[in-house]
Amino acid sequence: MLDSEKRIRGFYDISLRSELDRLEDEIKVQLVEEVRNNPIKSREEVNNGNDRRRKKI
Repeated sequence: MLDSEKRIRGFYDISLRSELDRLEDEIKVQLVEEVRNNPIKSREEVNNGNDRRRKKI
């Protein structure tokens, strides 16, 4: 499994149920990390072109 930065997060033997369970857990962890590191903009921010990550000039 690769993350959004294309780093290897793990290898899994999908013929084993225990490995599928481990993969499922790792996918959940990766999803939480992605959301935490890339917060979703509010509709207002998108419509107004505001982005909290941009510097104000």
